[in-house]
Formats: sequence, structure tokens, C-alpha cells
Amino acid sequence: MKFILWLIIIFLVVRMFRKSIFMSVYKSYDSQMKNQQRNQPPPKPQGTVTIENKNKKNDDGEYTEYEEVK
Repeated sequence: MKFILWLIIIFLVVRMFRKSIFMSVYKSYDSQMKNQQRNQPPPKPQGTVTIENKNKKNDDGEYTEYEEVK
């Protein structure tokens, strides 16, 4: 009888902590997603051509400049 009582108590305690842990993980995940969405550059309209200048470092330690046309 004591075993069943302890099992029920442990089950209820685990269930209580599970909800609090789940909510904290969900809030953390949600805030990370919102931060990522805020940090993204605004989308470019379709049909426009943009040129971006970029610098890339080679394995030799030299920088290569190039333009990317999108």
C-alpha cells in the first residue's frame, strides 16, 4: 500500500515539474524565434536586381572582392 502511495506522490510531483519545465523551454524557444525574425533583413521585392559587394578571404590569406548579382 505504501508503494502505491509513494508512486502516486512521485507521479504528481513529476507532472507538476514537467509543466513548469515545458513552459520555460517554450518561452525560451519563442523568444529566440522572435529575435531571429527581427534580425533578418527585410525581403526584397520580386523583379528587382541588386548588386552586393562582398569580400572573401582565400586559404592563402588574400582577400578577393567580387560582386554578386541577384
